[in-house]
Amino acid sequence: MVRTVVYPPHPRSTPPGAAAAPANADAEDQQQPDDYGDKLVKYIPAEVIAFFLPAYAIAAKMNSFSDRIGWLLVGIAILGTVGYLLLKADKTKPPRWYFYLLAVLAFLGWAIGTTTEVAELFNLPQPELSGKLVVFVTVFFVPLLDGLLTRYLPQPAEPTQ
Repeated sequence: MVRTVVYPPHPRSTPPGAAAAPANADAEDQQQPDDYGDKLVKYIPAEVIAFFLPAYAIAAKMNSFSDRIGWLLVGIAILGTVGYLLLKADKTKPPRWYFYLLAVLAFLGWAIGTTTEVAELFNLPQPELSGKLVVFVTVFFVPLLDGLLTRYLPQPAEPTQ
């Protein structure tokens, strides 16, 4: 399974009246675009979650835990999010540039919503409730933004062979 979002062809990339891809095209070329649920899973790499949750839990138990440590862990996780997505990206059909920005937003929304201490870093009122609201908003808007950007921004040029 590809670990970055698989985008549909841009509506303006196929000239009117052009034939669709032949039925015997390579399976890779026929890969279906991701739906809403698939996109949600692909925004935050599992490696980042596996790092962040235990690291933050351990750091929060330290007597000397400070906002600086919290921000450091959030920053490392953001770099890890982009790094792992770049590392695992399909080289022949890389994701669009905004996928990485949306992945960072998705990580932040997830981190705020699942870790009260991160919500407190952002000085949210009633961090536990605010965090849940941030997750709901993130789950709603990140795929929506992805769909709108995919529809209205120019599609990257296909590599020539």
